[in-house]
Amino acid sequence: MRKMRLLLPIFFIFVGICCTGMSTFSLVGADSYATVVVKSTPAAENETRLKIIIRGLPSVVVRAKKTKVSMLPVTDRYLILSHKKREDTYVMDKEGGVFNPRTSEQLLIPKKWKSKLKAYGDMTAASHYGELLPWNEVKKDILNKSVLTVIDLETGLQFQAQRRAGKYHADVQPLTKSDTKIMKQIYNGKWSWKRKAILVEKDGRYYAASMQGMPHGGDGIPGNGFSGHFCIHFLDSLTHGSRNKDPEHHLMIYKAAGKLDTYFKSVTPHELVDSFIGAVNAREPHILSQCFLDLRHVRLLEMQKELPNIQVFRRVSKYTKKKDMTNVLTAEIPVEIRMERKGKRTETVKMVFHVGRNTKQSPWKIINIK
Repeated sequence: MRKMRLLLPIFFIFVGICCTGMSTFSLVGADSYATVVVKSTPAAENETRLKIIIRGLPSVVVRAKKTKVSMLPVTDRYLILSHKKREDTYVMDKEGGVFNPRTSEQLLIPKKWKSKLKAYGDMTAASHYGELLPWNEVKKDILNKSVLTVIDLETGLQFQAQRRAGKYHADVQPLTKSDTKIMKQIYNGKWSWKRKAILVEKDGRYYAASMQGMPHGGDGIPGNGFSGHFCIHFLDSLTHGSRNKDPEHHLMIYKAAGKLDTYFKSVTPHELVDSFIGAVNAREPHILSQCFLDLRHVRLLEMQKELPNIQVFRRVSKYTKKKDMTNVLTAEIPVEIRMERKGKRTETVKMVFHVGRNTKQSPWKIINIK
């Protein structure tokens, strides 16, 4: 269970409530109120809630003019309005914009209200996610033999572990049999190399990180029921074998920091392709959608539908010599993918990614996949 870390204006009277899988912070005092909700994906069980009393907000939202939108924003924020014994849930973007998911409309609320909702959304997100800090800084706080708490971002399940070794990332083991049981529960009862976005808590600080769930390598804690160790990567961590960054781990690290939008604004075309591959392999439809320019693209919808059947999706080809793409707006990147699907033989699939951007300052997005 996570502790609330919200910093609130001192002129409010508040009550903090914590419960398993969800953090709630209440500003009490009226029948009409709003609740800002942050969760990493729409299906996440773990969420952080901020209940706020702002006189006039429910009326502003209910009476707002509306305009049709072709697509709802990809977001981790939601707004629940309780007003006149009725409760309605809206989608909220990071700028405080409010959208009705039932009617695909944006509510045109005044700028001052958007600014307030943005501030409350940022406040709630700051409590929900971890700090995005590089491994060279984190390892100064998480020394060998340090005991830490690992929190799964999606479910909120947590267990204690100990860093045992690791130069370029942390080699970690569950502390007890009970901790091993919880870790296996996070992986649905089956050990897996799948990367997962996690928070690592040490001495009250929460770090954005990624773990894989397969016991391997050396052992060190007798009686914990875990044969080997597992790896935790932080920003700029490297693998111990290739001394390279693991693209899928870094995708999950940015997810754990609540900064996937920042990540996708700066990726290179090859990093974008690796992000697509990592999102498929990790079965993350929410991240997958952030790779595409068109959220209704047939290839995106096909892949999202296929995700439950995909067990392994890995690039097996090396990129040809990477060209300087600083001054280009489109590119084609061919790759070979090893794909394993339930009930089918392993196959190697050749794919060509057509990526592009509107200007040299715009982020790269997938336009099509051949």
